[in-house]
Amino acid sequence: QQAFTTAIKYDSQNPQNWSLLGVTQLMQEQNDDALNSINKAVSLGSTWFGDFLNRGTIYYRMHNYRGALADYDQAIRLAPTDAQCYYNRAVLRQELGDYNHALEDYTQAIDLEPDRVEIRYQRATTYMQLRQWQSAVEDLQTLIDHYPYFLPSYYLASQAKTALGDSKEAYRYRQTAFELEQKKDSIRAAQ
Repeated sequence: QQAFTTAIKYDSQNPQNWSLLGVTQLMQEQNDDALNSINKAVSLGSTWFGDFLNRGTIYYRMHNYRGALADYDQAIRLAPTDAQCYYNRAVLRQELGDYNHALEDYTQAIDLEPDRVEIRYQRATTYMQLRQWQSAVEDLQTLIDHYPYFLPSYYLASQAKTALGDSKEAYRYRQTAFELEQKKDSIRAAQ
């Protein structure tokens, strides 16, 4: 942080210096300072999508959801192939109850970065909220295949299977989670 403060003393009109200071402040959860620094970068003409993504995160933390949404929209305009932009906006939309649009954003993020299977967990919870049980199970099974010890996936899959009327599969997911939980010490030791 000190290095960026020094850089600003020498070149206070460079938006990148303010951006970098803002990022370090954001990482240290100095939200007000980070907001001021990123606002300065934007006022100096920054067109780096990260400034809008980071400021959106600050607004989200401050419960300024309208500001966060506007900044996530701008980040997407500047970097339409960045999965994190869609993911952040999806999380916000999901929290606000805009499930259909959240689902679109999660899907876009997954299309851009299919290896980030943890996004599927969030999309699965959105499918659950929309009562799209089979789609939720598909995402949860993908997550289980990659992270077989992530127990919440099993419990959600069981819930979705119950809603689909498949009590046998629901029981199988619950039983697997129970067995994994019983073996958690030996699993940790093996890992």
